[in-house]
Amino acid sequence: MSNFRTLLAVACLVAAGAALPVAAYSQTAEGSQVWLVRSSSTLKNAAANVPPGITLDSATLPNSRVSGVYMYDLKPLTHVVGGKKDVSAVVYTFVGGLLPNGVSVSSDGVISGTVARPARYAEFSIQATYMNVTTQQTYKILPQ
Repeated sequence: MSNFRTLLAVACLVAAGAALPVAAYSQTAEGSQVWLVRSSSTLKNAAANVPPGITLDSATLPNSRVSGVYMYDLKPLTHVVGGKKDVSAVVYTFVGGLLPNGVSVSSDGVISGTVARPARYAEFSIQATYMNVTTQQTYKILPQ
């Protein structure tokens, strides 16, 4: 945790215009990375070279009702880093579970359709891919 605070402090110093030669070390889940920051322009260049990453937040999705139109956009739950940080570049895929009958997931992250018959609940997994990096999240839709 102290490594994260060091990195955060370095980023704040650089963002404030301090031109001090500094280095910060950060431990990640995949391994370790060292970020060397010498000025605000170096920080901007380093930010442009951040490896791509993606997360999908968990959420309680709106309830469904029989013969009702269902629509939910997953983009507000999606966070990307690296590249142009463009959420519209994310491709979503239904990977398993149960969706309400008549509802599907589009590649642009919209869950939509007309619910054909009641179900106790629908639980399903969505995979999101950004710049060849994937993540997965499970969601539930309850009947109304």
